[in-house]
Formats: sequence, C-alpha cells, structure tokens
Amino acid sequence: MRTNLRVSEQRGDTHTGSNHPHLKETRDNAKRGRHRRSGTPQRHRAASFQPESGPARSDFHRSEAGQPRGSERFHWKSSVPEPQQPPNEIVPYFQTYAAWVLWCAFLQFGSAIPFGLFAVSTVSRLRLLGIRAAGVEIALFGGLMVAFDSAASGFVLWALAQPDIASDAVLTQAMNFLQFAFGGPGFAVPLGLFLAGVSISAGLTRLIPRWLMWFGLILAVIGELSWFRMVVPAALFLIH
Repeated sequence: MRTNLRVSEQRGDTHTGSNHPHLKETRDNAKRGRHRRSGTPQRHRAASFQPESGPARSDFHRSEAGQPRGSERFHWKSSVPEPQQPPNEIVPYFQTYAAWVLWCAFLQFGSAIPFGLFAVSTVSRLRLLGIRAAGVEIALFGGLMVAFDSAASGFVLWALAQPDIASDAVLTQAMNFLQFAFGGPGFAVPLGLFLAGVSISAGLTRLIPRWLMWFGLILAVIGELSWFRMVVPAALFLIH
C-alpha cells in the first residue's frame, strides 16, 4: 500500500510539474524552434537591407565623387623629371610641386656638409695610420668634389622652386639640365674617385679585408662609367 502511495505521489508531482508556467514556456519555445528549423530559413534583416535612394544619398555620392581621396590629394611624383623629357612635363612639375622641390633642395644641401666632413676625416685617418700613397690625395679630391657638386645641385633645385623661375619654360629646362649635371655624373664620378682612393689605400696595406677592397673598386668603376651618361642617355642606369 505504501508503494502504491509513493507511485501515486510521483505521478501527481509529474502531472503538477507539467502544468508549471516555466516548463510550459520552455515547451512552447522548443516547438517554435523545431518549426523554424523545419520551415524555410529566415533571412537576416541586415542581408535584405537596401540603402535608401533619394536626394540626400545622391548628393552624398556626388560630393564623394567630386572630391579627391586623401592619397590622391597628397600624391607626389618622387623623381625629378629627366632633362630629356618634354618641357610640357618638366615645367608643370616644378610649378605643381614647388614646396616639395624646396624641401628636396634643403635636404640635398644639408647632406653635402656631413659627406665633406666624412671625406676629410677618412683621409686624415689614413694619413694617421702612415699611408702616404697617392690614393689618399685622390680620395680627398673626390670627396670634396662630391660635397661641392651635391651642394650645387641643391642650390639649383632651390632656384627652380621659386615661382618666377618655373614660369619660364626655357629657363626651367636649362636649369633642370644643370641640376642633373651636378647631381648626376657630377656626383657619381667623383664618388668613384673617393671610393677607389680609399679602397686601394686601405686594401693594399691590409687595413680592410680584400673582398671589401674589390667591392669598393667595383662601385668606383660604376661611378666612373656614369660619365658616359652625358653622351649616351641609355647609360642612366649607372646613376640610378
């Protein structure tokens, strides 16, 4: 009899629990979930969203298309035009990028001073080590000439950055030739002399490794061959 009472109590608890509001809500949610899985999959609202069309949207796209992007607005052609380029490309360059050319001239002249000091210090060090060969004097001549030509190229660029100068097409093209002469072959040829003088003087006395001496001589030969750029335009790769 006690067993029957326990069974009846358990059945009563189960029946009573089934009518509990929380359990009923859980069963309803489970039914809805089964219905959604068995039916057609619902699309997310963001996937079916369509942008509004109207005057505000069209005006926005019109203003966006009319205004250049930030990268295009501050785009700058990194290389100065070559002298052989037509005047209609050289003159607009110096007129459009005058501020950038001015900074380039500032840095060009500023770099000439440290290089001149480095050349003089290198030659003084070689003399201090007891080297009295002609290569030391050749290195001094080449280093000072590099510093002078680099400074001269910066001065010509500074002149080209002035608005009154860039308005004259003939004068602009002539000064572009001049700055290329100072900063092109005028820079590479004496730099080759400096490298050759230091490499030979330090290499033959075993102050530097033999491979470093030959590497310096190879760079020196390339610098000397850039001299042909003045008569052969295809030799520009020796400078770049």
